[in-house]
Amino acid sequence: MNNRYPERDLIKIALLDLLWKQAGHQMKAAETYRPLGRALELDDHLAEPPKIDSYRDEVAPLWPHHVQWAKQELMEDGYIETYAPNGIWKLTAKGAEIAYSSARVCVPL
Repeated sequence: MNNRYPERDLIKIALLDLLWKQAGHQMKAAETYRPLGRALELDDHLAEPPKIDSYRDEVAPLWPHHVQWAKQELMEDGYIETYAPNGIWKLTAKGAEIAYSSARVCVPL
C-alpha cells in the first residue's frame, strides 16, 4: 500500500477509468473516494471519505480534496460533464473516448 497521495495526473486517469466502468459512465461523487484509493493502492486511512464532526473540530482527510481537484481539471478540459445533476460525476463523449482509449492502451492525459 501507498502512504502518500499520487500525482494529480494519476488520479485523473484513475477517475476516468472508474467512471468509464460504471453504468452510464457516471457515479455519485461521494462513492468515488474508496474505489479510487484502492485502484491507486492508497493506505486505507488516506482514502477515507470525509467525516465532518463540528463538535470535535476534526480535520477531514485530504483525499477527497485531491480527487475533487482532479475532477475539476477534467471538467475544465471537457472530460466530465459540467451540467450533470449535483453530486453526480459523468463522462462527456470526449471523456468516454479517452477513457476507452486509455483502457486499451495506457495514454497519459
